Amino acid sequence: MNRQPDQNHNSTQLNFGGIQRNASRDYYEYLVASSLKLLLAWTPTAELDRRALDNPKLFKCRFGFAPPTIIREQVIAIRRHYDFTDQQIRWLRYSGLLKISAKEAKLAPSQLIFMAGWLQLIVVSLVCSSMLFQITYPIAIVPAWKQMAGYLFICGYWMMMAWPLGKLYLEPWYVLKRAGVIKPTGFNGKPTAI
Repeated sequence: MNRQPDQNHNSTQLNFGGIQRNASRDYYEYLVASSLKLLLAWTPTAELDRRALDNPKLFKCRFGFAPPTIIREQVIAIRRHYDFTDQQIRWLRYSGLLKISAKEAKLAPSQLIFMAGWLQLIVVSLVCSSMLFQITYPIAIVPAWKQMAGYLFICGYWMMMAWPLGKLYLEPWYVLKRAGVIKPTGFNGKPTAI
């Protein structure tokens, strides 16, 4: 049957939950992620939360661990309540500020973890400073290129040690503080007005 160019024909477009649609008569469009990272990149967070409740593998890809369903629900509730990102949840768990037990997931801010992070960072900084002092004021005459290599090595070592300490101990504490989980305290240890 020949159709004339000016003849109007009806086409139906279908959209099933934003995943598939019929764009014309015989053209179907499917939005299917080719990898899990691509799925995480373009899927809305509310949809990811819904899917992660039923799929432990997706939850593990997002947060780095695969707990039972009740714990997944609690972690997602914490993430929604405080508007944390997936990476922030990961680092909170690594640092021990997000406690996961057999029946419960809860935020457990501990000032001891924060102080331990600063203490370790100070010790690493003091050790690196003493090494830099020894390189700057050597006992024997050292060529300039060896001094520069020493400076670069010590500075690289300090950064290699300081970055994980900051990510593991200090940043999660500041994330909880910005979220309002940790109340600011004065010098006497009592909470101050926000």
